[in-house]
This record gives sequence, C-alpha cells and structure tokens, in this order.
Amino acid sequence: GESLRAEVAPLGIRVIEVLPGPIDTHMLASSSRLPEAASCPGYETMARAWHQGRAGAEPFVTSPEQAATSICRAILDDGGPLRWACDPLGEQLLAAWQGDPESTLNAR
Repeated sequence: GESLRAEVAPLGIRVIEVLPGPIDTHMLASSSRLPEAASCPGYETMARAWHQGRAGAEPFVTSPEQAATSICRAILDDGGPLRWACDPLGEQLLAAWQGDPESTLNAR
C-alpha cells in the first residue's frame, strides 16, 4: 500500500487500505459453522482453532451501515492516512500495528 500510494500520487490517485473486521453479512453468518476441514486428517486442529477464533469475533461484529459510513469517510478524506479501520476490531488491529509495525502482525 505504501509503495503504491507513493507511485500513483503524482497522477492524482490516492490509495487507502481499509482494515475490516467482522461485518454483519450473510458471508459472516455462514462462517460460524465448523469448517469441513475439521473432518480431514491433518487439518482438524487448525480447523477447530479457526472455528474457536471465529466464535470470539462476535463481540466485534459491526453493522454494514456502520462499516459503509466509516469507509465513505475514509474515501472522502483527501488528507487522510493510508490505513483506515471501519470497526472496533479493525481499530484494535491498526493500533497494534502502529504500536509495533515490525511485529508479526505485519508479516505476510
């Protein structure tokens, strides 16, 4: 994002990164079940850990309207930062990254 932003800025193009957390959509609702991988040898532990982590996201679920409002604000703020959060979980992740940008939170 940083490289792209620097590269296209002279062309008048602004780049933003939106860090979405769990948004109350059909896709989120359908992800609440145990993944099929839980029945595949070698993937059981990972699938169960993912499912447990997904269950922990419930307190952070944001309405689509709230997320859209935050995203619109990010798009319309010509002087805004590169990275934007559109919900409380995204804000926590962004704050953690800003506190330690070299940490594994930034690993790819």
